[in-house]
Amino acid sequence: VSVILAFTITYNLAAISACVLGHMTPLAAAILMPLSSIASLLIARRSLRKRGKTFFPSPTRLIPALDLTGERSNQQKTSSC
Repeated sequence: VSVILAFTITYNLAAISACVLGHMTPLAAAILMPLSSIASLLIARRSLRKRGKTFFPSPTRLIPALDLTGERSNQQKTSSC
């Protein structure tokens, strides 16, 4: 979190300075804005990987696992209508 915060503060200070001094065109600002968002996401992804966590949860955590025999699990049997 601190790396992302440092990046965003640095980026915003540089961007505001460039805008105030008249060095930033609207086109450059429109291009740099989404690039900074992508950079923030990549920094977050890298820091999560270093901690051994994945960026997206595993599909098996989102979808209940089915038995290989084709039978439904006990939880699914009791909750059916």
